[in-house]
Amino acid sequence: MSKYSSHAVTVSSGCDIVKYLKDFTTTQNFQAAFVVQCAGEVSRATLRMAESWNAYQPVKEVSDLTKIESFVGTISGGNGHLHASLSHKDGEVIGGHVFGPVVASGNVEIVVGECKNLSFTRTHDEQTGFPELLVLDHNAESNLQSESQDPTSQGEVDTTVDDLTIKTYALRLVPGEEICNGLNIFVSKHKLKEPFIMTCVGSITKAVICLGQDEKVNIIINF
Repeated sequence: MSKYSSHAVTVSSGCDIVKYLKDFTTTQNFQAAFVVQCAGEVSRATLRMAESWNAYQPVKEVSDLTKIESFVGTISGGNGHLHASLSHKDGEVIGGHVFGPVVASGNVEIVVGECKNLSFTRTHDEQTGFPELLVLDHNAESNLQSESQDPTSQGEVDTTVDDLTIKTYALRLVPGEEICNGLNIFVSKHKLKEPFIMTCVGSITKAVICLGQDEKVNIIINF
């Protein structure tokens, strides 16, 4: 568990959004930064499509003016992990893994979130073949140190504070895990009362989507 802080930044026209975010979070010494919200237009972007794990292909270059419909993911930890969805003037949308510069066209407004007392790093995962997210909780480390120094301390240390501060959690779901079920288990385990998702990034193999208010109309998507 970690307390949360947010920071609003503006990326000027012609600047690479990805580089700006890396430079900003490095300068601020953020160890667990992520994108909360992003709005604006871009003139150039490089996106990697799904099913391109081994050869890092196919990669698509977007070289015309597009609007940012979503820009999410982690900034800290190695090269980070960002996904983007961009819409063309005809409404067509393209999305994928950010695989190169994303150049702002006009000012791009971004809210950057930070999980205080957490660090994002990456470690090689044998199952996926990629460097996957590893979350280090410095609160837990300090609690373990305090517990080892206190001979009367037993069991888990309760660090919950009843205040109005937003608290954040970072987790990684493993391949094959059903996302909603994994989140429900996590929420129940930590007894969260009013949880919500701030950012989510990754790939899926299957999804069931309900259209409108008719629960009988579902779309099953297999990838």
